[in-house]
Amino acid sequence: MSMRISNLGIRNENGIKRVHATVNWEDADRLPLTLFVDVEERYADKLWPDPNAFLIVCVLPAWRFGEQRVWIEGSICPVLAHNLQTVFGVIKSWNPEEFGDPPQIEPSLGLEVLKPFGQQSLSLFSGGIDSLSILRWNKLYIPSDHPGSIHGVVSIAFDEDEVMSLTRYDLKTRGRRLAVQAAIDDAEVDHVNVRTNLWWLVDDGYFFDKKWQGAVLCSVATFFSRHFLKGYIASSVYGVSPPEPWAWGSHPQLEPNFSSAYIDCVHQGLFMSRISKTSLVAEWPAGLHSIRVCQNDSSGTNNCGTCEKCIETMTALLALGKLKGCQAFPRDYVDADLVLTIDQWKMLDGHDYLFQYFQSLIPLLTDQGRDDLVDALHHVLLQYQLRKAKETEIVQYRMPYENLARRGGCI
Repeated sequence: MSMRISNLGIRNENGIKRVHATVNWEDADRLPLTLFVDVEERYADKLWPDPNAFLIVCVLPAWRFGEQRVWIEGSICPVLAHNLQTVFGVIKSWNPEEFGDPPQIEPSLGLEVLKPFGQQSLSLFSGGIDSLSILRWNKLYIPSDHPGSIHGVVSIAFDEDEVMSLTRYDLKTRGRRLAVQAAIDDAEVDHVNVRTNLWWLVDDGYFFDKKWQGAVLCSVATFFSRHFLKGYIASSVYGVSPPEPWAWGSHPQLEPNFSSAYIDCVHQGLFMSRISKTSLVAEWPAGLHSIRVCQNDSSGTNNCGTCEKCIETMTALLALGKLKGCQAFPRDYVDADLVLTIDQWKMLDGHDYLFQYFQSLIPLLTDQGRDDLVDALHHVLLQYQLRKAKETEIVQYRMPYENLARRGGCI
């Protein structure tokens, strides 16, 4: 009863370089899958079929589906093998009823320590506030000749189509690549776009968000370890610093434990709150116009301006006095009706950290003289708490009398 990861290899075809491996399930009722990671041929020297990278992305799905062992072709770094025991412990402590004993790792060539290949760092990059802020902070404070300086960013486009085609690759990566070009040029970093089907190893958003996200990102970073010695994964904390602990698939207790002896994976940016990250990006014109946060456009081509992530970011930029003239969104203003859609579509439900985040925007909006948005946010937050109160019978949030009175309500 083991997952088998075999046929690791590399191909160059039609202007594309691909690393690949075949995953077979023995106990789980799942079809075999050939995993691939594609880049343009000009980045061929940076990518290699590292068994450790394939193990990182595969081991949690194997555990989730009940495989007792993971057999993998090649050698595995003993540092990674030991670090994974911590990953298992952390995830099981969060989800004690969901997982049994973790799988045993069985590399065909045993354990092998490799020395670092590269002398530079990379960062996973979506164009969202988290990844933009990490890139900006790094360029402001880390000298370019320091090993911790970011010299390359990697964006991921998930695609199930196995065809090796520059046309298909361009179709899936072009939107985000063009959208963030101003920030890339200003930061003077290489932008490597990846097209991969790693998502379809599980194809489950809940599993990805809560348990697997950091593993996927660290796996992609590790495929580039022949050129880089450190991979930054941007922290996604929303609240005020210092943050409270939270169980999430990208976490400071997870990413560092996907490191090996030759590449460090770093959960970066925990020292900044979401609003401080947004402020850092807002003061960087090239970054401001490159923001891509939309939940409704996974290609990164556009921001819709109406999903929770767009509303959240636009409202924060407005609160900072930076939305006017911003080219990243379809409009550069926010009105009360837009804010009230947060309640209409129950965008906060299940996300307590967003409650704290929107609460933190109220003083800034007050300073901007936007009482209409302050009233709307108080209404959104109160309705969220009232829904929670139906379960707990405790209302922890009360709309201030003066704000409620302006809305014509009563206490």
